[in-house]
Amino acid sequence: MKYMTDLYLSLKEPILSDLEYECYRLTLHKSFKNSMIFRLDRKGDDYHKLVVKEYKTDSKDGDPNKALLINEKSFDLTISEFKEFKNLINQSYYWTLKFWDEQTGFDGNTYVLEALLPWTRNNNKKKYHCVVRWEPYEGSFKQACEYLVEHYNKALLKK
Repeated sequence: MKYMTDLYLSLKEPILSDLEYECYRLTLHKSFKNSMIFRLDRKGDDYHKLVVKEYKTDSKDGDPNKALLINEKSFDLTISEFKEFKNLINQSYYWTLKFWDEQTGFDGNTYVLEALLPWTRNNNKKKYHCVVRWEPYEGSFKQACEYLVEHYNKALLKK
């Protein structure tokens, strides 16, 4: 996780556990293309924003401290789009998935999906979870991740 923390700090990404609002972050590490971060922030019922950062590591050793931000964009989501994403998260049993499933490979994409739920009156602790999958199988976990990518691609076409 130190690698990820260093990467996020170099790209000026927040540390999720420091936040006081609901947040989901997909980091998509790609083998042969620039990698991407998709962060979905929910601050109340009327604020749903998708922040997307494209980056590459600028060294042969993949040092996260040398990550180079290529592009950053943000898009609003409607409440129904946010609920659709949350439904995919819930269908995947995300909160019960193991951190790592030990499946690895040399090429392909690694999906890192983090989630933070802020404390509520009923629960006085924040809830954080992280799931890492290399080339996840087709199913609701991958669908939830791909939903953020697809939303980003559709938003680009509208501009």
